[in-house]
Amino acid sequence: MLARPRTLWALALILLAANRFMIGPAVGASAGEVTGNTVFVFIRVVAFFLLALLLTRFSGFRRFRALSAVGLLVAVEHIGFNLVMILSSFRSNPADYPEGLSGPLFGLFMSYMIGLPIILLIAFLGTALGSRK
Repeated sequence: MLARPRTLWALALILLAANRFMIGPAVGASAGEVTGNTVFVFIRVVAFFLLALLLTRFSGFRRFRALSAVGLLVAVEHIGFNLVMILSSFRSNPADYPEGLSGPLFGLFMSYMIGLPIILLIAFLGTALGSRK
């Protein structure tokens, strides 16, 4: 075991937090919304792929354990970060949510459920490369 799994996971979470709150918005403001979204998605894909690869290759994780770690990271990154943004937006402007929070929360959980299989396929490719000798 060459790398500590918690360290790799925490570094990936820090990268994704910086991507969501600093890198993505900064690129979007300077180069345009389409470019900002493209950079945001690219960094997410690379982070999930590399985490699965590094956990498999250097931390001794088997495929299912690495995929579970990536799945947990996706849940924290997607649901946790977006939930904070939705709740802070609701607190500052409750008039923007005449129906309450049920619509945005349903959309958040549906986007997680729809995106998770795609992300796990990307992570599966990372584990396949990481387990090669």
